[in-house]
Amino acid sequence: MCEIILSTINIMFIFQYVTIVQAIRSRYYQLWKILETLHKEKKEAVSSQMYGAYIYNPYIADTVKISILRQQHFHLSTVVSLLNQVYGFTMLLEIMTALSNCVGSLYDGIETLNNEETPTQSASIIVSGALLFVPVIWVVTSCHRAVLQNEEHITAIQELLISRSTNLSTQNELKELLLQIKLMEPQFSAGGFFMLNLQFLCTSFSSIFTYIIIMAQMK
Repeated sequence: MCEIILSTINIMFIFQYVTIVQAIRSRYYQLWKILETLHKEKKEAVSSQMYGAYIYNPYIADTVKISILRQQHFHLSTVVSLLNQVYGFTMLLEIMTALSNCVGSLYDGIETLNNEETPTQSASIIVSGALLFVPVIWVVTSCHRAVLQNEEHITAIQELLISRSTNLSTQNELKELLLQIKLMEPQFSAGGFFMLNLQFLCTSFSSIFTYIIIMAQMK
């Protein structure tokens, strides 16, 4: 009964964490959409000028928009830092527990298979052990997608910088925003011990197989 309660609490915690990360990614996506809309407006302005159409000069409004984007991006970076502070250590315990349980279950399944038990029982133990690591994969991939969404801002800003309709004051604001995005890239960590990215995921897979091999040799 206690195991069921603990498992339910762990699942709820993982779901809550992933929900917050996805909300952060959604906000990064909204900022990217604003940059894309600004880029489209610049392209339309260039096309209209080529055909002699008169368009209201939007440069002042552009600098205001970019300034607001800088503030929103700064607030999102603050939210990521707060998320690491509040959930970091607990996430570390969750990941370490999932890793140890996954290694133990996979090893038990392999040992059951070597002892010539029923293949169905061995497969069931191995599959259940592998499923223990699925929440970790979910967390890491969610964090990775949020980081990628933030990096898409760089491409959008560079497209605006090379646009012929972007004046000097707007370019200066864009450069400030670009520098801020590079310096304040979101980094999701587990208590500051390691980053929750694809590199950690690959390292975790190799560690699981390494520990299983070591345990088999020590038998």
